[in-house]
Amino acid sequence: MKSRPKNRALMYERRSDDGQEASLKQQFEWAKAKSELLKVPFRGTYADIEEMQHRRIHHYKDIYLDDAISGGDLSRPGFRLFLQHAATDITVSHALTFKRDRLGRPQSLLEMMLLEEGLIRSGVTLVTHDKIYTPEDIKADEMSYLLCGLIEYQEHGRFSPRLGDRIVYVQQSMAARGLSTGGRAPYGFGRALVSPDDTFVQWLEDGENIRRGGHHVRFLPQDDVKIGVWCMILEWRATGESCKKIAARLNEMGIPSPDAGRIRRDHGSTHRVPGKWHPNTVRDLCSNPIIAGIKEYGRRSEGRYRRVGVGGPRELEEHDLRPAEASRKPGGREGAGCQRR
Repeated sequence: MKSRPKNRALMYERRSDDGQEASLKQQFEWAKAKSELLKVPFRGTYADIEEMQHRRIHHYKDIYLDDAISGGDLSRPGFRLFLQHAATDITVSHALTFKRDRLGRPQSLLEMMLLEEGLIRSGVTLVTHDKIYTPEDIKADEMSYLLCGLIEYQEHGRFSPRLGDRIVYVQQSMAARGLSTGGRAPYGFGRALVSPDDTFVQWLEDGENIRRGGHHVRFLPQDDVKIGVWCMILEWRATGESCKKIAARLNEMGIPSPDAGRIRRDHGSTHRVPGKWHPNTVRDLCSNPIIAGIKEYGRRSEGRYRRVGVGGPRELEEHDLRPAEASRKPGGREGAGCQRR
């Protein structure tokens, strides 16, 4: 087991969410400077990374990218390609990643260490901002390498649950004040930016974010026609009409559904939602209490480490996991906690 002759490098970058705007550029600038220092080139520019983001691809030239993907997910496509290509392409001598936590914040420490060790044992030198790991290092003192790696990855893995707790507490505080904790506005409602004294400032488009001190987002009634349709649906439902029959009546009347005209991406292809009502859409509106000024939160909670519980953040339980993820931890949706305002 020995290092491959110095030739070229591959670079791996990751950020957990698209709010970390500066993260990818900082990682690239570090890798570029490090490769020049080591005199091991890699192919790619920061413009290539921006193009990869635009095209939603994970590999281009010598760059491997997972954008807005949690480090706890060891099946990340960019990460897996990075490991595979680095280990099998004998022209690759170095693998660059800013920190070990870019490779992962794993729940399974042993799995992460096996992946990293396998990469290095193939002859690749792993380079981070504060350490260089070579095959010779492992051969000389494997026990020290494994223990230090396990401890470091354990610390990285602990970070996300602690962050998850803080996020849940902040969201609970915001929701208790009737503020939005994320997501699209319900049918007939809009996302309104409000000032610290709760005065309306402006309407926001879906996905639009404005960072302004003390300002927050509320869901407020915006479209009187849609609100009227919603009230009509509730009246029909109160008379005993089924959700299926109500959906059929709305389609006969030519009333567009809540998602009409939206662009949706399914199985890699994009399409425009036709705008037909479905019984489930009617059922969701009938069960959403925001029409009466009651805001629920925590019923559906996305997160890899924590969920909203009655008394605060709680750990994931088996029913939180998606079917495809039930055999591995953690992941999922559908929080059990539900609060109202």
